[in-house]
Amino acid sequence: MNIEIAQICNIVLATKSALKKRNRIRYKPIYYEKKLNLYFLIIKNIRLKVLRNGLIIVLIEDYKILSS
Repeated sequence: MNIEIAQICNIVLATKSALKKRNRIRYKPIYYEKKLNLYFLIIKNIRLKVLRNGLIIVLIEDYKILSS
């Protein structure tokens, strides 16, 4: 269990660093993992539109996908 918690902490730290530096996520998995793919959607501009029937439409105008 401690290995999993340490691993999650490493992923969070790598993600925070990548977001601050606007780089790719640099994370080396623990030896028992084969591969780990992480994808994050950075949304710069978002609008909500409410239709007459009560449905809400989310309009994403500017985004960037970060991957590991």
